[in-house]
Amino acid sequence: IMNELYSLNAGRIVAWPVPFNPSRHMLTIDYAPEAVRDSPAPDRIQMTVYDINGDKVYEGAYSSLPITWNGRNASGNTVHPGMYIIRLVVEQVSQGTLARRVIRIVVVR
Repeated sequence: IMNELYSLNAGRIVAWPVPFNPSRHMLTIDYAPEAVRDSPAPDRIQMTVYDINGDKVYEGAYSSLPITWNGRNASGNTVHPGMYIIRLVVEQVSQGTLARRVIRIVVVR
């Protein structure tokens, strides 16, 4: 089971550009460009964005990578500059596998 748990290789999922300026770009979350895509494609991806205080800023569910985020919170307002934590829960339902990834980003203006 342990090998299956990591077969999704969530460790190769990255976010760019960092630092991230929501007024100029969308944040992209995908496999690193140099990563070999030999792992199964995920069926479900749960993304939660937290501010540095641990408050939930945004949450979304997706069916594939890449994911883009516009830097807005659940109310539709642009987030304030600072450090944010992105928590990804990646599943491949047909294989019964699950992986988690935490990515730190900096939002600037």
